[in-house]
Amino acid sequence: MPRQIVQDDDVSMYSKMLSYENIKEKTTYYGTMFVELCGIYLVWILLHYICAHLYVSWCTPLTFVGFLLSPFVVPAPHCQAFRWIIANGSNSITAMWCTFGTWIAKKITL
Repeated sequence: MPRQIVQDDDVSMYSKMLSYENIKEKTTYYGTMFVELCGIYLVWILLHYICAHLYVSWCTPLTFVGFLLSPFVVPAPHCQAFRWIIANGSNSITAMWCTFGTWIAKKITL
């Protein structure tokens, strides 16, 4: 059986295919890692944002009646839950920035 000669075009096409597959694999890997690592922080950011706005509108409305009712509404379970999420969300977001800053500082090479 005669041996087929591989041309340079075939080799470069094959290497492009390998690099495309390599890029696709790495993109999938890093995308999954990003979602796993940052997903919980994105959830905390979303919860913190939503609860901060809900706390203002449900627990301390900006009206005279809201001012009068706030001592009675603020101890309610839903307001306590909002405050808990706001406080712990703030701590988690701060920890996220510290972790991210440390990671960036580690990656910087002089």
